[in-house]
Amino acid sequence: MDSARYPGIPLWISEFALDYSPVLETEAAFNETIEMFDNDTAIERYAYFGSFRSSDSGVGWNATMLDGIGELTNIGSWYLGGATVKDAAAIKTSSPTAATDSTQDSGAVAWRFSSFEMFGSITMSIALAIALQLI
Repeated sequence: MDSARYPGIPLWISEFALDYSPVLETEAAFNETIEMFDNDTAIERYAYFGSFRSSDSGVGWNATMLDGIGELTNIGSWYLGGATVKDAAAIKTSSPTAATDSTQDSGAVAWRFSSFEMFGSITMSIALAIALQLI
């Protein structure tokens, strides 16, 4: 993140996720993003977008913290500081394509859109932080 642009202003990332993508890609993106956020001193807090059951998801089965019966997914467990709970390559879901693929276009396109959404959240967080300091 560009901490030089907003020195001394802590960033809060309100939502991030890789939507409608294969489970292994989604888990890799989650881990890479968490590592980046944890190692960036400008980011004070962050919240993953996916704290709901996969059956209620608007981001695809693989981006959620809970599976269809309410058990933690790997992402849910990792977000809470736990270990891997399921072999992602062997995940079976009620959606035949959900475990390895998506019914919507995804891949790099989804990652770009998610990045824009993340950028929008960062921008709004920075604007709010600046506004609060001006009051």
